[in-house]
Amino acid sequence: MHQGSLLSSYLFSVILDELSASVQKLPQAWLLMYADDIALVDGTKAHQTRARMEGGVKNSGLKLNVAKTEYMACNSTDLKSFRIGDDTVERTDNFRYLGSVLDASGTSIATSRSVYQRPGRNGARLRVSFVTPKCRSS
Repeated sequence: MHQGSLLSSYLFSVILDELSASVQKLPQAWLLMYADDIALVDGTKAHQTRARMEGGVKNSGLKLNVAKTEYMACNSTDLKSFRIGDDTVERTDNFRYLGSVLDASGTSIATSRSVYQRPGRNGARLRVSFVTPKCRSS
């Protein structure tokens, strides 16, 4: 199915519902989702997270966009990179999610962020607020 098809957004929503439901069953894991920006937060070691991601990608039939995929480990000497199929996911010390910079050391994490959407026909605005916890020391 090509991008822009009438069914694309519907199928994306169905797949995200399945992904969200499967992640909710995992201990120490949750998703941050806004539109098509997804962050998987996992309290396990990198190799366990890799196995979870690989299984999820394989089961859904989706292809991981490695160019937009990074992993960050807080206060850890875990893997520098790992492979999912033929692709390599690189480790980073910080990354930007919805305009907030998340830092592996916990020193420059924004404590809260609000995202606003332009008013709709009824004048309502969507406001999404979230708190990003600092990485804890081991």
